[in-house]
Amino acid sequence: MAIFQQSPGSWFSFTKRLDNQNLSINELKSKFYKEQLLFENFISSQVSQQYLQNNSAQLNNQLHQAGKRYGKQEILSAVFNPLNGSIKTISGGKTQILITLKEAVTVDTGSGIPFIDVNNDQLGGGSASTARYTYYESTGLQMRFEFDLPASPNNSGVVAANVIAANISLVDAITTNTLDGMTGAVNSNNVTFTAAQGTGGTGFQNIKTDTRTSGGGDGLDTLTFLTSASAATYSPGQTLSSTAGNIFDGTGEVIVTIDSNILTADTLSMVGTAVNLNGATVINTGDGKTTDLNYISTSTRGSIPN
Repeated sequence: MAIFQQSPGSWFSFTKRLDNQNLSINELKSKFYKEQLLFENFISSQVSQQYLQNNSAQLNNQLHQAGKRYGKQEILSAVFNPLNGSIKTISGGKTQILITLKEAVTVDTGSGIPFIDVNNDQLGGGSASTARYTYYESTGLQMRFEFDLPASPNNSGVVAANVIAANISLVDAITTNTLDGMTGAVNSNNVTFTAAQGTGGTGFQNIKTDTRTSGGGDGLDTLTFLTSASAATYSPGQTLSSTAGNIFDGTGEVIVTIDSNILTADTLSMVGTAVNLNGATVINTGDGKTTDLNYISTSTRGSIPN
């Protein structure tokens, strides 16, 4: 028996939960993705159990009623395919939505192809507020919809993960530190870190940070992102650097290399969405009648800068 797992909800509501108030942005992301995966796995297991129960009763009824419909058509679930994993915002690729029904259907697409426009929270900088999943096949009890995200070398597509959130710590992203001879435990505000290409895409900018030097004057205990110089798209592999003299005093420099842990990503949600038949007809195979595809879903799908 599957253990019930509550949906983490939207990213905004998740960050406001009382049990998350003292977590860092990196800890929040890790916990959110974990709860999201556990919830989708729970939904998937429920669908499988319901299918086995219903299919057994349906088969028995059909044997006695020469193929007549068993009961009332129902949508058992409408979820992002748990097997797909997170959407990759740089390399792109395909993800699916699965609609599982109580009874088998056939889909007539002669007059149009159904689709679902899911919501994009755009917290990661995606260029569109919706992503379209288009119907591509039916396997009897299941209809499948697919979204193919094009590759985006600059991490700036319809679904993206190119945002550094305000007040996020960059200390763990420091990859080079040659600072030395600095006055210890000094706070500096609005320190500029200069952007360089690194191995990431283009479109990024210099940033402003707040810093605090370590007690020994040979590093930074605090490095907090404030804002970019202008609208920017960040990707893993890009670098940001500043010299000791620019920070306060001393010699050497410090380099930050952007990675997925410091980037905020878009999340897609099926909440409040619906199938647009677009002229198509969905027909129950048991009695030949048309059926609607109304559902209520809380399924979400996150993205990663990969």
